Amino acid sequence: MGRPVKPGAGAQPPHFDDHFSARLRELFLWRRDVRRFRRDPVAPALIDELIGLAVLAPSVGYSQPWRFVLVEDPARRSAVRDSFRRCNREALEDYHGERAGLYARLKLSGLEDAPVQLAIFCDEATEAGHGLGRKTMPETLRYSVVTAVHTLWLAARARGLGVGWVSILEPDEIARALEVPGDWALIAYLCIGYPEEEHADPALERGGWGGPARPFGLCAAALSAATGCSEGNPQPSSSLSDSSDSPSSCVTRWRSVLTFFSALSCSTRFFWWCLMALASCSAISLSGSSIVSSWGIG
Repeated sequence: MGRPVKPGAGAQPPHFDDHFSARLRELFLWRRDVRRFRRDPVAPALIDELIGLAVLAPSVGYSQPWRFVLVEDPARRSAVRDSFRRCNREALEDYHGERAGLYARLKLSGLEDAPVQLAIFCDEATEAGHGLGRKTMPETLRYSVVTAVHTLWLAARARGLGVGWVSILEPDEIARALEVPGDWALIAYLCIGYPEEEHADPALERGGWGGPARPFGLCAAALSAATGCSEGNPQPSSSLSDSSDSPSSCVTRWRSVLTFFSALSCSTRFFWWCLMALASCSAISLSGSSIVSSWGIG
């Protein structure tokens, strides 16, 4: 329990076999955004363990900007609920007709029942990392905290705990209610506890808010004519292969098209158009109150 022990410098990496990979996929599939919690208490040592795993997440420039605040004081929790109610009323006004009725029926937070509530902030004044990697993309500091949130989420699910991310809140009001430093930006407010019910499908899908996610393809829709990929029928990332229809082949084929046209064309403008089209086909594969210290691991 608690702070994990890092392997030594000469440690051999573990072998993750097919059984582990299959179980890991099940963990991803069963990770759900939980809104209905039992009120059974969660052992403090277990929350401590989850935070210890969360800080193993990657961070830009090894900045480790995450800051964890355990919200236990009834008055502070009440302030969070008040903020949610205000924001929820305002959000409802943005919808009309059937969609408004559907929104009103959704349960969008577990703030009344979740035994553990954890606010996670980004310390935007941190000097750790010396600014490495974020001069041109400063938002990566906050993205780093999101990776810690997701790591905690999966670790909680593996231990039978549910997590619900409440985003219908006023970040500045939450920061004031919890009296955190001014340089801390709220990234996530998490409700944590044992779920009242278990589901493999998303609650919003069951509630009719949206359909199942379609397979994600790596080919850009703008290049459908040249590559054979389309927005309505992308190549699923789970079936990538060396076939002529795979995304890697799409990129290779488009490079051949680019070479052909650049050789034939004397138009600089047309050449640069081809370059921009190629770029769009490339895929990027690169989240009282007591403050829980952020361990220097992640």
